[in-house]
Amino acid sequence: MAPGTKVPKGMTHLKIPAQDYVHVASPKGEMPGVVVEAWKKVWSATDFKRKYSYDFEVYGDKAKDPKSAEVDLYISTL
Repeated sequence: MAPGTKVPKGMTHLKIPAQDYVHVASPKGEMPGVVVEAWKKVWSATDFKRKYSYDFEVYGDKAKDPKSAEVDLYISTL
């Protein structure tokens, strides 16, 4: 959300701090399996060191079709 945007009724917001993140893209496929596969990549990764701070998933336009979805994970790193 852009700064100053009103949070819709019934929702809350969380400010995610600026820090280093690594982007992990899920394979294209059926939900929720693609999310599980993306997290498996994170859990087995050796090319970055996790900070275990703010990790988040983005369900954008590529995730609209549950039979052919892609999800982006952003993992906080040291």
